[in-house]
Amino acid sequence: TYKATDVDSLRASFARGVQIPNLVQFGAFQVAVNTPSGSLVITGEPNVAPTIITSYEIGYDRDLAQLGAKIGLSVYTEKTDDIQDVLDGQFDVPPSAGVSATQFFAHTASSSRETGVELTAKGQIKGGYHWNVNWTYTDIKDTAKPGYDLVRDRVNYGTLTPADRVNVNLGWADAKWSADTYVRYVSPFTNPLRATPFGNYWT
Repeated sequence: TYKATDVDSLRASFARGVQIPNLVQFGAFQVAVNTPSGSLVITGEPNVAPTIITSYEIGYDRDLAQLGAKIGLSVYTEKTDDIQDVLDGQFDVPPSAGVSATQFFAHTASSSRETGVELTAKGQIKGGYHWNVNWTYTDIKDTAKPGYDLVRDRVNYGTLTPADRVNVNLGWADAKWSADTYVRYVSPFTNPLRATPFGNYWT
């Protein structure tokens, strides 16, 4: 964080994360599931790659002392490589005369890039009132690896994530009591367990 002036601040951050495959994905354990149509076995893959996440963010904050408020703007981008998927919807070893169960291996099915913007504003009003508003816009681009399908393999994060989210909070407090009201808006997104997307909704 860099304090440019008494009321202006600049922020920058970089992060890198590694998601190591779990013991099932590595093959230390096997998971068997019995179904009416036969047995399914999730088998690990010792050579499955870890998921690598790299993110960058810059931001700006300004104090509005005359209004008792503070505003902020943040822009970020995040790249995720080798997204892991165990039960990917495709049969690695179908049932046959020599195989008693359908087998699934651990895989890395896709990569993804997320870009977003966040606007925030908060402040206090004479009489014990406080307020907070934030809006986040998210854009996700998914890329499936050859032989994989974003929807079938459930790695279509671009449609699973709402593009717009808005949160509003208005509250009041004194020495003994406090009360808050919250409103949240979410733009349409797709639930992987439903054929049709959710529409706009407020809570």
